Amino acid sequence: MTYIIAEPCIGTKDRSCVEVCPVDCIYEFVDEIGGYVVPDPSTGAGPDKKVIPRGEAVHIPPENFPKEALVAQLFIHPEECIDCGACESVCPVTAIFAEADVPDQWKKYVAMQYEAFGLQPK
Repeated sequence: MTYIIAEPCIGTKDRSCVEVCPVDCIYEFVDEIGGYVVPDPSTGAGPDKKVIPRGEAVHIPPENFPKEALVAQLFIHPEECIDCGACESVCPVTAIFAEADVPDQWKKYVAMQYEAFGLQPK
């Protein structure tokens, strides 16, 4: 079993999980070929401050994607994780789950995590 980092983590600047991991198996991935940005729900503005319809994600080509707006995703390497649970207990947004306990709405993050490391889910 491994732990999975799900959607609530996206855009979170807190890295407590990385700091407490005794085997350094949590990695940060950033989309280097462009990205999708979900507009700020309070303003409907994307990273370039243009108004985007609420609830829509907008693709921004790499040459126009501002570095400060890149959204990173943390993933736990399934083969390096020792299943200690240290990361889960410090997560401020309740985004880390034991693989068997990932809520249904975030099950896609199981496959995403394995694929990030070139692995197949078990």
